[in-house]
Order: sequence, then C-alpha cells, then structure tokens
Amino acid sequence: MKKFISTALSCIFLLYPFAVYFLLDHTSTRSFGLLLLLILAGRYYFIKDKLSMKQQLLLLVLAVLFFLLLFLMNSIIVLKLYPVLINLGLLFVFIWSVIYPPTIIERIARLQQPNLSTKAIAYTRNVTLVWSGFFFINLTISALLALFGSFKAWTLYVGLISYLLIFTLMGLELLYRHLYIKPDET
Repeated sequence: MKKFISTALSCIFLLYPFAVYFLLDHTSTRSFGLLLLLILAGRYYFIKDKLSMKQQLLLLVLAVLFFLLLFLMNSIIVLKLYPVLINLGLLFVFIWSVIYPPTIIERIARLQQPNLSTKAIAYTRNVTLVWSGFFFINLTISALLALFGSFKAWTLYVGLISYLLIFTLMGLELLYRHLYIKPDET
C-alpha cells in the first residue's frame, strides 16, 4: 500500500501543469498552493529515507521558500515557477553527487550490479553530468516560459515536451549503453 501511495503521488506531479491550467479557473492560487503543499508533504514522507540530510534540507528550504512566495504574492507566476524549482532541486542533487560521490546514476546502477568497474563508475559520472546539463537547460526554458510565455506554451512545454525530452534522453542513454558498452566492461 505504501508503494501504491508513493506512486500515486508521483503521478499527480506529472499532471501538475495541466492541473494548474485547468483548475485555476475554479479555485484560488492560495487554495491550489495549499493542496500542492499537502501532496508535497506526502511525497516527501516517502522519499526522505533515500536522500542525505543535506539533500533533505535543500528540498525543505526550496519548498518553504516556494510556499512563502506563493502565499505572499498570490500569483499564478509563482505556481508556474514550481517546475523550475523541481529542476533546480534535481540539478543540485545531481551536481552534489558528482562533487561528493557516489553519483546518483552510480547508486542506481549499483541496485542492478553492486560491483561496478572503474570504467563503469566513470561512465555513470558522465551520465550524471549529462543529466545535470539537461536539468539546467530544462529549468532555463521552464523559467522563461513561466515569466514571458503564454499559459498554453508553458503548459505544453512543462506538461508534455519536457517529459518527452526526459524519456528521449533516457532511451538514448540506454541505447548507447547497450550498443557501445560491452557487458564485461560494467
């Protein structure tokens, strides 16, 4: 049941841009923010054990700042900046793991293969850097659309295009790994 609830909360976040787009005609920005806060608190409960204390602290600080800003400004732009904060948080976590290894990608790889070679560790570091670059580009585009783009363009990018880019990057990395890295090299 715990896994189901965690998965359901994750799926809710995938629909966030569309929820903002469609629900704000029916509720206030602050009410929507309160609902988001409750969902985030539930999601945090399920992931906190997988993060270091510093990573948890960063996520909590970002969340507090976001909700303070939302409730003080009562602005839809703040709601539109939420994906920017998510990408900023992911960028920080990934870069932090490069500076203080093991990297996030290495940790994921070790779930399938606990004994990684030196070459595989270097590869996972590079993949972590690629994801860091992706998160930086994604947060930049999301921020520009939140601040200067139309509501429809923002919704389309953060609700669909950015997910397609994520799946494309995952697919390309998986394809590269299977085509160019021999099983005995990992």
